[in-house]
This record gives sequence, structure tokens and C-alpha cells, in this order.
Amino acid sequence: MRQGFTLVELAVVIGIVGLLLLVGLPRLAGVLDRIAVNRAAGELTTTLAVARNLAISYGMRTRVTIRRDSLAVDSLGREGWARWNAFPGPDTHGVSLAVSNPVIQYHGNGIGWGLSNTRVVLKRGSHSETITTSRLGRVKRW
Repeated sequence: MRQGFTLVELAVVIGIVGLLLLVGLPRLAGVLDRIAVNRAAGELTTTLAVARNLAISYGMRTRVTIRRDSLAVDSLGREGWARWNAFPGPDTHGVSLAVSNPVIQYHGNGIGWGLSNTRVVLKRGSHSETITTSRLGRVKRW
């Protein structure tokens, strides 16, 4: 009765596993890029929705400041702009950021204030996603 494996059997199994990893790792990198960009885009669109809903709920101006390291939501009160909340930026996922207007403001009725039309491009590796905001406060992911 045999107990265990021979050295040749173990070498063959390790070789097959190594070959499968060699073939599968490039595909896995693309999947990881897609996941990271999708997460960063989801966090950005959620932050924009939070700021717009805050503006509508309290009837006050709000703004989102988009930076690589953070997404900040501020509200305009009697004493000026005050930080309401800050969320991690796309840099935490290793995603690069290109933004046409880094500050998006919402009026108390939810419509964009000032130069609110913005185009944000998030990219990592071969995967990218574009997010646009309109003056009416709409957000679209491409």
C-alpha cells in the first residue's frame, strides 16, 4: 500500500500549476484594472449623488471637490463653506484621474451652480471610464 506521492508526480503537478498561472495572470491583471476603475467610478458617482441630495434636502448650496486623494463634500452656511464629509479618492485604488472642472456646485434645488458641466476620466491599465455631469445635475457613466 502506497502512502504519499513520488517526486516526479509532485514536479508534474507543480509544472502544470505554474503553466496555468503563467497563462492566466495577464488576464487577471485586466480584470483587476476593471474592478478598480469600476469601484472608483462608483464612489465618485455616489459622492455626487450625496452632495446633490444634501443640497435638495436642506435647500442650501453644496459642492464636491474632486482630487486624486479625496472627494470632499462641502456645504455653504452663514459662515462660508464648511466640510460636510470627505471620501477617499481614486488614488486609493491606483486609478488615475483627469477632470475638466474639479469643483462641482449644486444649488438648493439640485441644479448645477456655475460651471457645473464636468467630464471626469478614470483610468487604470487598459480600462477607463468616463463620468459626465450636466448643468441640470445629471450624472452619466460611459
